[in-house]
Amino acid sequence: MPTKKSSPIKKVVAVVKKKDSPALRQAGVKKVIPKAVSIKVKKSGEKKPMVVASGEMCFWVNDGAALSSMKDLSDALRTMSKEQFIHHTGMGRNDFSAWVKDVLGDKKCSADLMKAKNMKAALSAVEKHLKEYRF
Repeated sequence: MPTKKSSPIKKVVAVVKKKDSPALRQAGVKKVIPKAVSIKVKKSGEKKPMVVASGEMCFWVNDGAALSSMKDLSDALRTMSKEQFIHHTGMGRNDFSAWVKDVLGDKKCSADLMKAKNMKAALSAVEKHLKEYRF
């Protein structure tokens, strides 16, 4: 029987549950999804909507200011003191990076923030990624 050349398919990576059949596991299927999931594909040149956190999801700077978006983070990085920046990025952690990833959902910006060694580099990373958003 001749084989058909098929287009590459992205596989969903998840834990194989016991109820999954051995045939599915052998075929490389990691998990069966019970219903269709719609994925919004970003068109070239289209900007992402700005994510705005509220309430407990805001980032609280150690001076009491609350940040709710990447735009707020950009503004805060322009005016915060070196001590405030070190408070949130010192001792091997980066609170800004964690918040951007976990709350705002921007993994690329988070990775760039993690690499930033000073306030200027952090601001540059945030501004670079802000260009991808509409607000």
